[in-house]
Order: sequence, then C-alpha cells, then structure tokens
Amino acid sequence: MKYQIVNLLFYVIEIITIISGISFVVYHMRNKNIMFRYDIFLFCFLCSLTSVLIVAVEKPVSPLLICLGILIIIPSNLFPIMFNTIFYEDYFIKTTFFFKKNYYYKDITSCGYAYGYKIGHIFSFSFGRFIEIRYTAVTNRKRFIALACKNYRKLHNGEEIPGLEAFPGYANFAEVKIPEPDFSLSESTPIRPADMTVRKRILIESEADSHKIIYRAGLHGNEFIIDGYVYGEYKKFFETSHELSANVSGHKFAAGFDSKTAQSYITVDDRIIASKTRYI
Repeated sequence: MKYQIVNLLFYVIEIITIISGISFVVYHMRNKNIMFRYDIFLFCFLCSLTSVLIVAVEKPVSPLLICLGILIIIPSNLFPIMFNTIFYEDYFIKTTFFFKKNYYYKDITSCGYAYGYKIGHIFSFSFGRFIEIRYTAVTNRKRFIALACKNYRKLHNGEEIPGLEAFPGYANFAEVKIPEPDFSLSESTPIRPADMTVRKRILIESEADSHKIIYRAGLHGNEFIIDGYVYGEYKKFFETSHELSANVSGHKFAAGFDSKTAQSYITVDDRIIASKTRYI
C-alpha cells in the first residue's frame, strides 16, 4: 500500500513538473526576448521521460528508483527557469541557479566567436578584464546579438563592438555604410520582369539605398532580382561558388554563394550587407 502511495506521488510530481516545463518552453519560445540552452533542456527532458518509463515498467516499484526519478525530473523541467537570459533595450538579465545579474550593453568591451566539433557554436561578450559571458545552442541568439550591436553603436558614437567581424554573417548585425552612387557606371539591362507569383525558395534578401535585392532558387536555376527585375541567372545542377552582379542607380549590386563557408551573400559596392548560412 505504501509503495502505491509513493508511486502515485511520483506520477503527480512528474505530471506537474512536465506540464510546467512544457508550458515554460512554449511561452518563452513565443517570447522573442529570452534565451536558454535548448540542447541541455532537451537532454534533461528526455532523461525525465526515461525515468517515467522505467518506473512504469519496474514491478514492484523500488522506492530508491522513485527517489532517483524525482531527483532527475524536477531539475530537468525547471532548467529553463534556472538558466536563462532575458534581454531588454538597454540591458539584459542573466539567471544562473535562480540568481539574477544585470549587464549593460554600454559596458561591453569585446565579443568573440568560436566553433569546434565538441563545443559547437559559441559566441561571447566580455565585460572588462575578467567577466565573459558565453552562449551556445540558445534560442533567439541572432535577435540578442543584433540588439546588443545596435545599442553599442548608439552609446559609442556609431562604433562597432570590437571582434564583431569574427561572427558568421556579421554584416547582419553591423551597420554597413554604403558609399555615394557612382553614376559613371554603365546601367545594367534586366533580363525580364520577375514573376513574384511563382513560389520559389528565397536564399537571401536585403534592402539597400531604397532597392530590394532578392536571390532565390527555382526549378531551373537561381535568380538575382533587384526591384522586381531579374538581372542574372545561375543554372547548374551542382551549385558551386558563384556571383551574379548588376549596376543599378550608380551602385554595383551582387549576390552569390561561397561553397567554402556555405554562405549566401549580398554585396553593394563590394561591401557585404547580408549573409546567410546554407545547409541545403
């Protein structure tokens, strides 16, 4: 009888913690101003579900096994609450074991990026000599970096965070200054109007100097589109490094793909204004 009570208690705690864990994740996945380590959360969550299956299969139920399951379940489902980062316009709050600390964008001294087979993608912000905050496999990472860079520029007379160029696709976060148009460039002639009603996969898109640039993939090749007109096409079965360019309104626009870095990119006057990692 006492084993049944303990078993029932285990399932009650399990249901409560799993519901709280799922509700937290769903709520904060919809909240664009929070980051947490989704890889560790998924690992812990799978461990908690495994413990449930073990307890459900084990007959008779061992009290030691139930206690062990409870010790796994509670921290796994509370992990996103214990470790997260909530960012606002001027500062962000980092929570570690429920202890919260505020960090201000104006105090950032440098940023960095590293990649390794075992460590994965890691980006970090340094605050002075000893404080460094490292992130890997977190939600809303790009939004957080973009907000930090935007506020740093605003508070430091337009300067970029030192080390920003180490980030893949740093042009998405940096403020790229486009030079004045050079009207001596011969104007390129479009091939045809782009059929925007046809659904095609957009590889990368951006805006610069009131022009809309789109590089998209279709069944018969890639199209380089500026302001609704096709200025270039790339037709090959196997896609290798390439670049398509056109002169429009005194600027040289270009889009292409770098197979070494697996990046699609858009440039204006040889300055990268947008880049994106391609997996397929």
